[in-house]
Amino acid sequence: MTYKLDLSTTTNDAPIIKIKISDTEISFRVFFSTDCWKVMCDRHQQGDDYRTAFTKVVFQMYRLTAEKSAKVLKEDDFVGLSDKILRSILNEILKQDKKVQSEYHSIQTEDVYERFYQANETIMKNLKIGVSEILERALKKSLVPITGIIEQTTQALRSPFQQLEESIRSSTDSLHSFLLDYRLRSAQNREILLKYGWFLSDEFPIHIVNHIYNNRASLNAGAVDAIICSYFRRNRCEALKNMVSSWKELPHFACRKIIFHEALVHHSRGYYNSSVTLLTLHMEGIFSDFVRTNLNCSRYRVKQAIKDIQAELEKNPDVSISEEDAFNFIARILTEGFHFDNPDDASDQSRDKIAHGHVYEKESESNSLKLFLSLNEMFHVLPLLSSSNCTSETES
Repeated sequence: MTYKLDLSTTTNDAPIIKIKISDTEISFRVFFSTDCWKVMCDRHQQGDDYRTAFTKVVFQMYRLTAEKSAKVLKEDDFVGLSDKILRSILNEILKQDKKVQSEYHSIQTEDVYERFYQANETIMKNLKIGVSEILERALKKSLVPITGIIEQTTQALRSPFQQLEESIRSSTDSLHSFLLDYRLRSAQNREILLKYGWFLSDEFPIHIVNHIYNNRASLNAGAVDAIICSYFRRNRCEALKNMVSSWKELPHFACRKIIFHEALVHHSRGYYNSSVTLLTLHMEGIFSDFVRTNLNCSRYRVKQAIKDIQAELEKNPDVSISEEDAFNFIARILTEGFHFDNPDDASDQSRDKIAHGHVYEKESESNSLKLFLSLNEMFHVLPLLSSSNCTSETES
């Protein structure tokens, strides 16, 4: 039995992995779904050690998401997988879930598979403890079909306490199952939107995201731009205005209220070069203000400020992968190279090219909208970050 592991082309949070078992090369998506967690629990409770249980999880991922191959493999075919391959898969799973990753690294158990099991078990317990908060968030975003949960709880309130406890436990397990399945769908939605040049934003109505995902085979980038821009253009940009008007809590945003208002007015009237210029230049101001006041770092160059924020993002488990996408979008704009001897080498999104007056082509509605949406993600993510230590690198 020979093995070949190839992760060179995976760029999303649910990567495609290739494994060669004997003469069969298979491809499947690495994502620790609800079914995978059930498999690991069931196999361990039935007597399998943690490693064997995890091996059967790998088979479950293959069974659920494998690309078609000439030969269909069975669970027993995966038992002989090497630790090198299994640990590579485990590490890919941890990269996708910072909460599990944080819990995993806090556990001192030597066996990595037992540590992974315990980390997920702890997350499950914490989920049950905080179920009310999770329900509140989910309801606010209209993500959870809760009719069944309400019916269970209502019935339980009319029954003895034991039945109430069983009902709550059942509802919590159903919610956890939903959340894990939603994570998988969110990863798929994120991948599709990135393909079209967008990042997954909480401001997108779920029906629009689902429409783009369900019609991904027939939509091109222009069509997706039109769908998203059309939504934010409705009722005189009502959704966009409501979003911008919410930027009041952070001083780095509040002090730029006039700037954002003017950018919004220009955007709503179709003057996208004006809105793009205003927002791009003030992104730099927001970042430099934040690292100076919240991270206690005075930075002359925005590139170093971005490194400071990146360092905080990487160690914070509460930052979502979509928020990181938005940050990376802004970072590319603020750090793209620009040289006066050949201005056309830089894209028209480059902060330096804009600031030095070398962008004169007509801007698009979609590019302007992406700046508003990425700033909104930063409005929500920056309060999660705080540190008293600057990175040690010197500015160049």
